Amino acid sequence: MTYGPQSALFSEMYPTAVRYSGAALSYAIGAVLGGAFAPMIAEALETSTGTIYSVAVYLAAVTVVGLVTSFFVQERKDVPLGDTATDHKDDEQATVNA
Repeated sequence: MTYGPQSALFSEMYPTAVRYSGAALSYAIGAVLGGAFAPMIAEALETSTGTIYSVAVYLAAVTVVGLVTSFFVQERKDVPLGDTATDHKDDEQATVNA
């Protein structure tokens, strides 16, 4: 359910010249940080506290971090996919100054 929107988001986040590398690195780093360490952290929390509620609090905290960071992703709806965000801002400034 998340792979369709996720791949569209990743492809829009990077300019054409580095799109494949940027999307691949983003996905790989996210998979390692989110998938490799989460089970170890959950086991350590459950072992040290003796309850699964500490794992629930951990998952809730990670979810909040993800939600907060998602608000900082810039909308690129009107930006051509070949342009970088910086180039597009320069074009907007040139239009305003003209």
